[in-house]
Amino acid sequence: MKGIHRIEETAKVQERIEALEYAIECTRGRRDKATCLGNILAEYTSRLTYLQGAKEYMVHFEGGGWNTCYGRDEGEAFVNAELEHNKEEVDGHAALKVKSVSLATSAGTEAAMRLFY
Repeated sequence: MKGIHRIEETAKVQERIEALEYAIECTRGRRDKATCLGNILAEYTSRLTYLQGAKEYMVHFEGGGWNTCYGRDEGEAFVNAELEHNKEEVDGHAALKVKSVSLATSAGTEAAMRLFY
């Protein structure tokens, strides 16, 4: 997810949470409606927590190789990867250059780990 999309979705989700909280207050005494709205509120609160939290990204290097880093979105993860991995030659090892990042999935991580076996 790109940074601007994360920011836009975060604002929409926050707005919906506030509207649901108001609607729940207005439906006090009607348990069926308040329960339904409470469930929706829990879903949006969970989504907001996900959007604001760091996620694991796979870092792909020019010339091959991979590693992982964390970021709230793709742009932040790329910057974090560059800060951590783009270094000059160290101890006779060639310098690494970050090519791209992608959201890490369990299947992708498992496939990358099989390269070590």
